[in-house]
Amino acid sequence: MPAAAYIDRVETSTTFDAQFRDADLNLRVLVSGGRGFGAGGRDGAPAGGGPGGASTAPDYDLRAILAGPDGKEVQRSVLNIPAHCGTARDTLLTMHVNAPRHWTAETPDLYRLTVELVQGGAVAHARTSAVGFRQISTTGGVVRINGQAVKTARRMPPRRKTRTWAGPPSGKTGCKTDEGREYQHGPDIPLSTGRGLHRTLR
Repeated sequence: MPAAAYIDRVETSTTFDAQFRDADLNLRVLVSGGRGFGAGGRDGAPAGGGPGGASTAPDYDLRAILAGPDGKEVQRSVLNIPAHCGTARDTLLTMHVNAPRHWTAETPDLYRLTVELVQGGAVAHARTSAVGFRQISTTGGVVRINGQAVKTARRMPPRRKTRTWAGPPSGKTGCKTDEGREYQHGPDIPLSTGRGLHRTLR
């Protein structure tokens, strides 16, 4: 595992209020790194040892920046993470957004989320991802996106083709197979055998 701290994973989910006007953007950020996240703590202080001799990571900041579909910054949040033992830590962060644009199939508006890991005043690592504000529910067996019911297409069974057998044309004999193909016979055809005898095929 590398010595420097880095953002391993960022998971997001959105939750609207009862009127589906404002929303919370919920972040789950996993920060990983080598033992002690490096050699020193904030402002050059030594990382120090934790209980039982375990290495303690220096404190750091998680900075989340949300930009709208037009590229303009909508909101930013900064959360300080105190020094902790171990090499990985999950952090939960919530950003409240006023009247975000809803993501739908007709209006697929996407926001840009950037999460930065800041140590000693400098950005050590960052991750950027696209975020769409939508909330899906199935209450009462009805699929809803952002509170609006969605009509689902019903799957109809395939139609079976039926045929009506009206009999062979006049003057001909015929038969119909299971596949619906018709075999017709013309007039009697004499067949000659090797012994000079004649047989008739009907």
